[in-house]
Amino acid sequence: MFKYIFLLYFYISNMYKYIIYAIIILLTIITIYHIKHYYKYTSLYSISQLDFNYTDYTKEVLDNTFSEKKLTIIILHDDDVIVANKNLFVKDFNTKKAEKRVTLADIYLKEISFMRLAFSSSINYNNNYTISIYNTFTSPIKKQLYDRFFICGIDGTTTIRLFNPVQEKNLYPDYNYKKYENLNDLRSKVIFRDDNTKEIDKQYPLFKNATYIEVILHPGQCLYIPTHWWYSYKNTEDYYNIHLEISSDTYFTHVVKAPRYLNYLIRNTV
Repeated sequence: MFKYIFLLYFYISNMYKYIIYAIIILLTIITIYHIKHYYKYTSLYSISQLDFNYTDYTKEVLDNTFSEKKLTIIILHDDDVIVANKNLFVKDFNTKKAEKRVTLADIYLKEISFMRLAFSSSINYNNNYTISIYNTFTSPIKKQLYDRFFICGIDGTTTIRLFNPVQEKNLYPDYNYKKYENLNDLRSKVIFRDDNTKEIDKQYPLFKNATYIEVILHPGQCLYIPTHWWYSYKNTEDYYNIHLEISSDTYFTHVVKAPRYLNYLIRNTV
C-alpha cells in the first residue's frame, strides 16, 4: 500500500515539475516572439487606409495591419462619438494656451468601447487616452515606443511629420529622461520648425540628411504610427486644434522594455 502511495506521490511531484518546465518554456517562447515583434519595423514610407466599422471583422483587419507595422490611416464615420461630439472636448479648456493635454474623461471611454477593443491587442495591459488642444504649435520630435499608438483628429487639421527608424542616426536622440513625463517619452534634441533650418544645420549637421513625409490629419481620421518611428505634429493656424492620442502596451512589452528601464535608473541615479 505504502509503495503505491509513494509511487503516486513521485508521479504527481514529477508531473508538477514538468508542468512548471512547460510553463517556463511557453513564457520564454512568447517573450522571444514579443521581443522580435516589438523591434520589427518597416522603413517604407507607404500609408494604407482602412474604413472603421463596428464589427469583429474590422478588428481582425486592424490586427493584421498592426502586426505588419505599416503606417495606416483609419477613417472614422461622421456619427462617431469622437467626431460628432467634438465641442464637448473643449468645454472646460483654456484654448488660449499653446498646448494643453489632459486624460480623456471616463464618460467618453464608455462611448468608444468598441474602438478601444479594436485598437488594443488581445493581451493588452493598459490603454492611455490623452486629449491635446493647441493653437499655433510645433511639437518636439518624439519616438513612438508603445506597442500601439494612434493620433485621432477631432477638430482642425494637423500636419504630422514622420521619420522612419532608419533615420534615427540623423535625429540626435536626447537621453536626458529627467526632462520627460514618462519612460516612453524619448525625444530628439532638434527643435524642427520651418523657420530655424539654418540654425539646425549649424548645430545638428546630420539632420539635413533625415528624410520624412508629411501627413495632413483631418477630423475623423486616426493615424497609426508603428513602434520606433519618430514623429512631430504642428498647427500653423491661429485657432485651436484637437486630437486624441491612444497608446497601449501588452504585458510582455514591459519585459521587452526592461533594458530601457535599467538604462533610465542608471542615467538618473549617477
